[in-house]
Amino acid sequence: MPNDQQSVANPVRRARPHLRAGGDNLMRDEAWSVSAKRILVLVCLLCSCRTAGPAPGSPQGEPLLFGAVPTGEPETRRTELAALAAYLEQSLGVRVTIEVPGDYVETARALAARKWDLVLLGPVLYSRAHELGYDAVAMPVRGGKSVFAGVLITGAEGPVRSVADLRDKRIAFVDPNSSAGFQYPFAHLFANGLRPSDYERVFVGGHHAVVRQVLEGTLAAGACYEDAINEALSPEERARIAVIAKTEPVPGDVFAARRNSPHFEPLRAALLSLRGEAAAPLLAPLHAEGMQAPDERLFDSARRIDLLVSEEAGL
Repeated sequence: MPNDQQSVANPVRRARPHLRAGGDNLMRDEAWSVSAKRILVLVCLLCSCRTAGPAPGSPQGEPLLFGAVPTGEPETRRTELAALAAYLEQSLGVRVTIEVPGDYVETARALAARKWDLVLLGPVLYSRAHELGYDAVAMPVRGGKSVFAGVLITGAEGPVRSVADLRDKRIAFVDPNSSAGFQYPFAHLFANGLRPSDYERVFVGGHHAVVRQVLEGTLAAGACYEDAINEALSPEERARIAVIAKTEPVPGDVFAARRNSPHFEPLRAALLSLRGEAAAPLLAPLHAEGMQAPDERLFDSARRIDLLVSEEAGL
């Protein structure tokens, strides 16, 4: 077993391995800032011009619980999703309460309890949530796509030139629960003959942190989502980073609704109606330009890789 610098204790995983917390494609750490006044105005405009979904009404009754996998500080994530929650509240005519757990363990417990009506999460965690009674209802579209690539990176002037060169090296990963920051890269290394005992895993907590560790030469290589390089570095710094491998396509974040929720169909309709310039401020925190209906087959790779990590990663 490799010498991990950090591990995630998860009693849920010990009880049922495939329910361990995870998912990370919610990896964008950059702050989103739109004035409160503009948000409120746009929410009202969206609600007045919607052509699909239930009619707006006054929030009443028991709140609709909207969960989101933590991508940083929970309060920051709640602030980012506040405008979207307000839009859903007006669209469905029910109060919407955002819940962002403090860690992935709490996320797994909430899913196991089927606590949330709606949850925003990454592909691997969704593959587990689906078994618990959740169905994908909408996926953010980024750059015209609902998938992206995970990459393995190294210093452009360093000795590592291929995956084979990573043997006996220290590699930076995001978190054991991160799709592009660990699980998909782990599967790529495994497919290329590298087992966990062949390298040292160092979990650094974020995609941008991975890029920085590699840039500074602290670690020989790292795994992150592809756009993290451009987001974290200046053009001059980017020239000092080399991509040595790409993972298979990673499905993006997904909104999943609990099957027995009375709000299932209204949620689907409200989310899929988000498109065009009027919806841009609501989509900005998701780094998306629209929504699309998910194809359940898109998550087959996440299910396969989740099983591989469960059996072979030694976490």
